[in-house]
Amino acid sequence: MVTALSLVRALLPLVCSAVLCSAIGPPMLSSYAKTEDKLFKHLFSNYQKWVRPIEDLNTTIQVKFGLAISQLVDVDEKNQLMTTNVWMKQEWTDLKLRWDPDHYLGITSIRVPSDSIWIPDIVLYDNADGNFEATVTKAVVRFDGTISWTPPANYKSACTIDVTFFPFDLQNCSMKFGSWTYDGSQVIPLIGEYLVFTMIFVTLSIVITVFAINIHHRSSSTHHSMAPWVRRIFLHHLPRLLCMRSHVDRYATSAGTRTGGLGYGKSLSQDTNQLDAEHNLQAALESIRYITRHVVKENEVREVVQDWKFVAQVLDRVFLWAFLLVSLLGSALLFIPVIYKWASIIVPSYAEITS
Repeated sequence: MVTALSLVRALLPLVCSAVLCSAIGPPMLSSYAKTEDKLFKHLFSNYQKWVRPIEDLNTTIQVKFGLAISQLVDVDEKNQLMTTNVWMKQEWTDLKLRWDPDHYLGITSIRVPSDSIWIPDIVLYDNADGNFEATVTKAVVRFDGTISWTPPANYKSACTIDVTFFPFDLQNCSMKFGSWTYDGSQVIPLIGEYLVFTMIFVTLSIVITVFAINIHHRSSSTHHSMAPWVRRIFLHHLPRLLCMRSHVDRYATSAGTRTGGLGYGKSLSQDTNQLDAEHNLQAALESIRYITRHVVKENEVREVVQDWKFVAQVLDRVFLWAFLLVSLLGSALLFIPVIYKWASIIVPSYAEITS
């Protein structure tokens, strides 16, 4: 009797512990499951897997894509085919699948069947057996909307095989992947940006051309005299920088030369003694003075016109270099990021896939 009582006393704490654990354990597990179920209902109540998860129609979804070949099954030289088993690593952001972990017991990620969410339609273009889609597996969805999907696939792709140097030949088989329907979504915005850039560029060129033509046709009768700083910059400094011939005043006539010619006319008029000859000579001198003033005036007007034309040529050369520089820089700023993005695509190698 004592032994039985002692045994009961020894087993009583173990029984109580088992009962307590069974009473506490299931509610905690049930609470976590209910929270995850609540999260699924919250995310997929109004979710449409056929609609791209974007906020703006022109927004593109950046998909990170990687490929790891797990097995090279067969290379058919006769039919030019290659059979491979691969793992495709795809990662993108779904704005509709975001949540706050604090509201769901700290759940930061869930596993969702890939046929229940929007997935990028990336296929193998040079597929040879008609099986373009990967296997339906579960995708990992994180609280920030990042989705990671690594489905296995078996592909039979076309491969051009050259056996000229067999058995010392080296074969290069490429596999081209891409989106079947959204492949142009990255190109169209780039073409639009370049088109807008070209339109602005052409509009500015027309405005500047009209301005240069206006400068070219200026004269002393239509505009004021040229400012000293304009003459100094555009007639002396800029031509040397632009490798142009320096402009000089080719029609400058000194006042002393004109006065000297008139003085000679006076000496002729004083040497004659005949009134008729003096009258005729004075008339001739007046005509010469008129012609001289007219020629000098034409030379001055021609010099002003030539100065403005040369300023227009200098402006045209400046705008030529400026437009060439802006065109090269603008094209580089538009295309270099895209080229860099294409060149920086690195296919990751996966030594193993862990769940």
